[in-house]
Amino acid sequence: MEQQISAMWAQVWVTAGVGLLQCALIAGGLWMMKLSGERRDRQLDLMEAAQREQAERQGAALERQGEVLAELLRRGQ
Repeated sequence: MEQQISAMWAQVWVTAGVGLLQCALIAGGLWMMKLSGERRDRQLDLMEAAQREQAERQGAALERQGEVLAELLRRGQ
């Protein structure tokens, strides 16, 4: 009878250990996902800033091109 009780407690401890290990692995995975999301957010912020800067430069270039074309049209008349 005592052997059965010892075996039962051993099974309880093993089951608890496996459960704790699973919880630790899940927590580690969630932490890694959080870090990955933060890194992705920083990359997206940098990409957005670069695209905004490029759009501003293109807008300025188009504005300058329009000025040059207007000047050429004035000279041609």
